[in-house]
Amino acid sequence: MVDRYDTGNRSIGPPQPIGNYKGTYRINPWVQIALRCIRKGLARDLVEVFDPATGEQKPKHRLARLLARPNPHTSGAAFRGADATWLGLGGNSFWELTPDRSPFETPVEMHLVHADRVRIVPDPKIGVKAYEFQTGGRSWRTVPAHLVIHRREFSTEDDFWGLSPVEAVRKDISISESARTWNHELFEEGAMPDSYITPRDPMENLTARELKQFRRTLLAERKRGKRSKTPAILPSAADIKQLGMSPEDVEFLETLKWVREVVGSIYGVPPVLMGQWQSVAWSNSEAQQKMFWELCIFAHLLEFVEDVNEELAPRYDMFGPVRVRINEAALEGLVESSTA
Repeated sequence: MVDRYDTGNRSIGPPQPIGNYKGTYRINPWVQIALRCIRKGLARDLVEVFDPATGEQKPKHRLARLLARPNPHTSGAAFRGADATWLGLGGNSFWELTPDRSPFETPVEMHLVHADRVRIVPDPKIGVKAYEFQTGGRSWRTVPAHLVIHRREFSTEDDFWGLSPVEAVRKDISISESARTWNHELFEEGAMPDSYITPRDPMENLTARELKQFRRTLLAERKRGKRSKTPAILPSAADIKQLGMSPEDVEFLETLKWVREVVGSIYGVPPVLMGQWQSVAWSNSEAQQKMFWELCIFAHLLEFVEDVNEELAPRYDMFGPVRVRINEAALEGLVESSTA
């Protein structure tokens, strides 16, 4: 057999630290909102097990029970949602299969493994020989490749790891977060004045003593804490005027909006579900929600079904061949109810 994979004779971790994407999820609201929308959509039971010969649904089959309750601690909805989140963040999702004691090693449980705790053990001929999973933060255990289902996004750069959907805009997200942190610190510390004082009479300037007293009052209020609301007393001959938003502030807000639009586009979540109600008519919002179900959720379900039929369902053929399909009638009903 020809060597088809550049393995380097070593276990291979992700090309980009998945911890970076976990950090993005933790601090960026738009990534959280988009992935939460997808999780909520996939929480519905829209997948069914059936007999491919007769088309009859098999809700009591062992595979159906496994998909409904992958393990004692995880429901099928939570499993599908976490799977989509890992794919959306790091471009990779790993299912570890727990087999029974029979020679067929039929799966009785499935567990999602954190993608940042995985290394791939390559094989130059078959691709992957095993997976290494980190447990307890230190030790690694080796699991044979046939007991792991690795779902991944397409990548042009790696034979073994998928490419994160947010990699293309990770720098933009980082810039927006840096700007948000900078503005937060700026407003919190009061480093930029939000008002200024002018004499009422141009011919009558404030005395040095009046300015010194007013400055002392402002500093005292600042030391009292962020929530201090006591007004400062102006000299009788002066007015205070509030400053508007600077061009830098406007640009900062536009950057946040732009990142929200790009993140929504990457994940297939329409503007109305990303919180952009101000620019969306009601009729247009219904069309966007329908598009979300038909294009985003349906696409996720289609890939999920294909992977289950290829990697998982054949392991149950000794109990009678079954396959998995999308319950399109239920999906259509959800689409109609969500836009009604």
